[in-house]
Amino acid sequence: MTTPIKLGESPLFRAALLVPIMSGALLFLASSISNNSFTMCMASACINNFFELYKFPLSIIGLSVPLTAIVAALHRSAEAHLQIEETLKQNTFNNYIKHQEEFFKLLEKIELKCSCRFTDPLTLYRHIFSKNNYSYFTFAAHPKQKTDDPNINKFLELLRIQTFSFKTTLYNPATDESALITLLIEIQDMVEILHLQPSVATLEQFPNTKYVWPKDAARTATDNLKTIQRELYSFGFYKSNTRDHREELMKYARLPNSHTTFTNNTKHAAKLALEIEKDL
Repeated sequence: MTTPIKLGESPLFRAALLVPIMSGALLFLASSISNNSFTMCMASACINNFFELYKFPLSIIGLSVPLTAIVAALHRSAEAHLQIEETLKQNTFNNYIKHQEEFFKLLEKIELKCSCRFTDPLTLYRHIFSKNNYSYFTFAAHPKQKTDDPNINKFLELLRIQTFSFKTTLYNPATDESALITLLIEIQDMVEILHLQPSVATLEQFPNTKYVWPKDAARTATDNLKTIQRELYSFGFYKSNTRDHREELMKYARLPNSHTTFTNNTKHAAKLALEIEKDL
């Protein structure tokens, strides 16, 4: 914290006090030397004459009072401004710490809801709130680097695009085995980006699994990743302006027998996941 200067130690205050006094005193002394006909007189006429004769030097000396009052007011204003700045810095510091704590609590809730573990919560936080630190803080998700649109967070956009893409693949009647293998690979890539690991309960049930969600791998992973995406969007007050991926998904989801297509593709993907896991 910056140590404020005491009023008496302020150069401006000293100048406001001493300059008028010294200037007035010098003029008073000069007038006194030039007028060598002094006599002691305490009569009212003599006193009036004294003030009439030396009113200019005395007026200059008197300027020290309003000038020091003005400087004192400015000093109080500067101190208040400094206190406000320090309070804002302290609030930013506290908000940053508290925000991280709340984010980590959110991840713990997601872990329970989605049966998974986040192994690097801090890195995930920095993907979403890259500029937040002890001296700068905002509740809204923001980009890591300057972009054409300062409201776009590439990490969150990628997460949204991928989760829609996963479901689109499962609803697409033209999806073949190659597309399902690509889907499983992309799911694993997203799992690694999010630093996800299987939950303790999952490892107890599937001790040697290589997947975060080994049971009905594609469907469970797709649903849980979508849940994670929504929770992170909500926490970061983030909203995507793109609608193309949602519209593409809905195009297939509205087709006749789309539910059957989805079920068949998820079953096929689950079998492929088991076969791939054996080769890993």
